[in-house]
Amino acid sequence: GMLRLVAGLGTRAVDRTENDYPRLVNLDMPAASAHNTPAQKHRFAQRYLDLLDTGKNQVCTIEADKILEQLPLWYKKAVMERDYEAEDALNRMNRYRQVWFITCQKLLENESFTGLMQKLLKTLEQVYGNPVDIEYTVNVDETGEFVVNLLQCRPLYTGGTKEKIQIPQIPPEKVFFQLKASSMGNSVRKKIHVVVQIDPVKYYEYPHAKKHQAAEAVRRINDYYRGQGKELLLMTPGRIGTSSPELGLPVRFADIGAFSGICEVSDSRAGYMPELSYGSHMFQDLVEADIFYNAVWEDDRRILYQPELFEKEKNLFPDICPSMPELFSMFRVTEPEGLVYWNDMFSQDTLCGFEL
Repeated sequence: GMLRLVAGLGTRAVDRTENDYPRLVNLDMPAASAHNTPAQKHRFAQRYLDLLDTGKNQVCTIEADKILEQLPLWYKKAVMERDYEAEDALNRMNRYRQVWFITCQKLLENESFTGLMQKLLKTLEQVYGNPVDIEYTVNVDETGEFVVNLLQCRPLYTGGTKEKIQIPQIPPEKVFFQLKASSMGNSVRKKIHVVVQIDPVKYYEYPHAKKHQAAEAVRRINDYYRGQGKELLLMTPGRIGTSSPELGLPVRFADIGAFSGICEVSDSRAGYMPELSYGSHMFQDLVEADIFYNAVWEDDRRILYQPELFEKEKNLFPDICPSMPELFSMFRVTEPEGLVYWNDMFSQDTLCGFEL
């Protein structure tokens, strides 16, 4: 099983949060980290906590560094680690201070906790006859004792085919994108009738206060094609569904529900990076709606990506959204003939291109 773990209130675990990262836990190796150095761990750590302000009687979000002095040492040791490299660097500048960051590492090294969570998920899966998605809380005290509360449980949709898909060899000039180990979902072969592309640089350059208009344009495209029986593919810069427009497209799931596939596109010119938030509500909605997902990285996982492939196709965006001329150069909506998407979950190969 897999856990998504944060310190503070669990709202930061189920929502997509800007500049913040929950701890993703593989219960087969719960204490293992995907990051090799303290600097990497610190960079991809949780930075903010959602807390209850009992004085104001409201939920608030506070930067972890700003409440360190109020946290007892036992709690910091339970959910945080020291960044000794950063402390040494500060010391050399005569600015020494302790540098703590959230990892929940000590909790994950507690085999009683991780064993309980693994047993809990397996038991629920046996009873439901299906993998499950749960929401839970865990409260710890200074002795290391903990209490787990199960708040919600529902079957985890795992639709699609688990059969191996034969991915064809097609000429490079007919390939839209070819990826390795960058996709989420089961094996699938799907015809694509509509491709919606958002230019990352033009989106980046668009005024921050107006970026919500791009999300509105996606909603209109979504509504326009809904019920037409066409398979839509969205190529979007950065993170889909983020609450921070500078990191990606701030859409709600209802705005993209008619799409068959989502590709988060990395673009270093604009600083956009894909980040599917596994276990978040957006993630679960994509899974349950059987919407496939890809991350188009700028590394060796991206074998080929040709966003200009449909330049000769008519751009339908002005016809669909005639009242949004400011976005005419940012959006491209095309209906290429013969485009197919293949993904094989066993080889982790993904291809989108024109079928021969």
